[in-house]
Amino acid sequence: KSTKSVNKGHFLKQYSLAAVITLALLIFTSIAYLIYFQGQSDQLFDKYYRPYPVISSTRGIDHAPSELIEAYHEKSYDKVISLYETLGLKNAEIQMVYANSLLLSEEPDKAKPIFQELTRNTNKDLSQYAEWYLALTLLKAGENKAAKIQLVKLIDGHMIHQPEAKELLN
Repeated sequence: KSTKSVNKGHFLKQYSLAAVITLALLIFTSIAYLIYFQGQSDQLFDKYYRPYPVISSTRGIDHAPSELIEAYHEKSYDKVISLYETLGLKNAEIQMVYANSLLLSEEPDKAKPIFQELTRNTNKDLSQYAEWYLALTLLKAGENKAAKIQLVKLIDGHMIHQPEAKELLN
């Protein structure tokens, strides 16, 4: 064999080994990054999440079964989900309770479209709570870019959770 073909083969082996090592490092770094930032997202969620304030079945929630409200207060979120889905209730306040229960049952992907819908509700207080919970849902789901955009929207809109949104972005 000529010296050129031996050197070329040796170069290709070294190049392939370097490419494999680089790819392995890239994959490892990406996984570590995701784990780190998901852990941070979970910590931030835990720090800023407060349950939707439902005082009683008479506080603006028409036709809400007291059993559903009691289950929510008792943090029996699976029971809230079951009752909601069984009864087929569509009241916006009850949807808020349901979406929060989904979120706290580690189902942010199911809660997200409900919060998105509730942001368009005509009840200003309810829609502002929905905006806040949507930001927290995105954070919980690891959608950090979308969460930041939602938090900026809260700040720019001078909504009731503006101070928390500012603090969370810092």
